[in-house]
Amino acid sequence: MDLFSIATFVHLLAACTWLGGMIYINLIFMPMLKTIEPSAAGQLVRENGKRFPKIAWASVGLLIITGLMQLNLDAVFDFSTDYGTFLTLKLITIVVMISIGLYITFLLYPKLIKLAPQNGETPSAEFLSLQKRLPLLARINMILGILVLFFVSMII
Repeated sequence: MDLFSIATFVHLLAACTWLGGMIYINLIFMPMLKTIEPSAAGQLVRENGKRFPKIAWASVGLLIITGLMQLNLDAVFDFSTDYGTFLTLKLITIVVMISIGLYITFLLYPKLIKLAPQNGETPSAEFLSLQKRLPLLARINMILGILVLFFVSMII
């Protein structure tokens, strides 16, 4: 087994972890929160907010490192071939996903925690607005991740 094969394996594993986490959060975790009492839901959201970003960003780091090891720079922005076109679309989509992830992790989520109402308090309008934005951005990122898989399938 050569270094390229190992990098490919780690790349695929990291992609499964990152996208699988997004799918879990969107299709299982967030809908489940609606079925439990608000204080328990808040606790789960805080715990998830501590754990998932660490795993997600570790996966993104591995994806960047192993992706660069495999990247054919000559094909990026080469729209004369399907390979170059879909590779470029994949990379652009990933940059958008990482940007959304950075916004969620370092701006949106900390602000939500800061504005979160204490037991018995009425949530502020800003908190409610941000609370609606989080699932929307999470869904967009999941859909973009699935789109990346489509682009990869067109490259292979």
